[in-house]
Amino acid sequence: MRYMKVSVGAAVNSPPLSFYDSNTKTNNKQQPIEAVVDNLVGGLRYRMDVRAVTEAGEGDYSAASDTVHVEMPILPPPRPSSRIEIVYNTIHSTDMGIRYSTSMFNTKHGYLKKSALIVAEVNNNNENTINSITDSQNKTFTWGQAQQFDLWPAYIAVETAIEPLRKFIPPHFVSEIIGADGTCNDIEVDTICNGPLKPATSYRFKLRLYTSPDMWTDSEYSEIATTSWFIHCF
Repeated sequence: MRYMKVSVGAAVNSPPLSFYDSNTKTNNKQQPIEAVVDNLVGGLRYRMDVRAVTEAGEGDYSAASDTVHVEMPILPPPRPSSRIEIVYNTIHSTDMGIRYSTSMFNTKHGYLKKSALIVAEVNNNNENTINSITDSQNKTFTWGQAQQFDLWPAYIAVETAIEPLRKFIPPHFVSEIIGADGTCNDIEVDTICNGPLKPATSYRFKLRLYTSPDMWTDSEYSEIATTSWFIHCF
């Protein structure tokens, strides 16, 4: 026997993955073969078949009774390696533009369900002590709930459903105007709303990705951006 061929097929309509172990030696002893199968998706069930390859060609797949089935666990997404970018020429007194790349999306731990844009105000020392408290409690506010604080804690401004794709190739940029909704005072305070920012105030932003409602991972915060003063026209 020259080597072993292992095919891995998911329980969805996708071509099987194959890899080879060329270190298999020809002998009569049964030796265990270890291999690492990467690029699998959390939450999917996979079937693994093995067949031998000789100079005469490939043998039959292993018997159905020998087939191995593995279901990958769903976990919080891997942490994105990049951050949200500020679009500085879009900064106004109560809103500003940001953008992020879908290269931040990684389905290794499961299909992504949705994303959320998190906004946090910072003080003159570029800090927000409230955030350390809410982070330890695993809590994030809405824009309406943040209004009760002089220094706004981190809140969700925008939530967006993500199409269930294995890979987001080629990557593209997603743009959003933070602070664009002027109707947030007219709805319930616990409703997610992209309400206006405060003039002459510093903020930073991060992206949250979900594999399930209670499993998420945040990117690092963006650079700090400051809204402009009101400009009165006469």
